[in-house]
Amino acid sequence: MVVVGASDLWDKLLASVAAVPDEELERRRQAAREEKSRVDGTHPPTYLRMERVQQLPYVEGRVGAAESGEDTT
Repeated sequence: MVVVGASDLWDKLLASVAAVPDEELERRRQAAREEKSRVDGTHPPTYLRMERVQQLPYVEGRVGAAESGEDTT
């Protein structure tokens, strides 16, 4: 199923996220550390989960997406 305009949506989302200044990201991380917010009692605080994810190595995907108009059968 192809949603018309979906690629534009993702491009706009990526641009919005990329436009957030590093200082604002750090300010929000600090606020999360101080608040020690959790999803619920069974999860570690959100800031610890974010730190853990940032420490993970980046691995390129092994499967690529088909370009628009390509035959995927």
